Amino acid sequence: MHPSGQQQDTHRIDLDQKIADLLRIRKADLTIIDGIIAMEGQGPHEGTPLEMNLLIAGEDTVAVDALTSYIMGYEPHEVPSTQIAFSEGQGEMDLDKIEAVGVDPDSVRTFFKRPASNPVGLIPGIDVLIQQTCPGCYKYIRGSLDSFKQSVDTDKFIEENGEVMVIAGGVPSLDFNDAAGKHLFVVGDCWKKFESSAEVEKAMEAAETVTEYPGCAPIYVFAQLNTDLSAMNA
Repeated sequence: MHPSGQQQDTHRIDLDQKIADLLRIRKADLTIIDGIIAMEGQGPHEGTPLEMNLLIAGEDTVAVDALTSYIMGYEPHEVPSTQIAFSEGQGEMDLDKIEAVGVDPDSVRTFFKRPASNPVGLIPGIDVLIQQTCPGCYKYIRGSLDSFKQSVDTDKFIEENGEVMVIAGGVPSLDFNDAAGKHLFVVGDCWKKFESSAEVEKAMEAAETVTEYPGCAPIYVFAQLNTDLSAMNA
């Protein structure tokens, strides 16, 4: 099912600005971070639980986010929503100006494994050709393939079902012959706006099977691509 326009508007690449804008509408009286069991890596879909046994709370949401990111091994300015809110005067991000009571943040600081969003080369036999597109398709395709890889013997899958190609965005490096005999999955709509669209259309004709996921960026592909690949294995 294609997500509604409201869902699409919410999940576009300016999400960090929208998070910061929430503070303009209603600043929180108290912000609480539940860090008892955290998660690192490919969260929230394939992350690894990490026991921290922490609660972080404060009246300044930006300061709470800044301190939390520091404890996770990030610098506060690496988190776009925190950086934006700070630059707009919504709260404090400078760790030297944040008064922390309780345990010393440095004594519990843990460098979390960071997530990866690039799906290229993740699974041999599932070729992802993704160029000239926003981060949305990268993250959704990567998340879907992460989940698929966890639940399926991918070497056996390729041996039994044949190779797969996933295309997203404008792909000028595509040779449509590369899709011949493969199961082709075409993600999003923006590929139609590039000169390489003719090559994508030829690839769709050459492929053994074709599945399209319309939308920009199609958040539902996060689950649907995994579902459709798994159905091939039934």
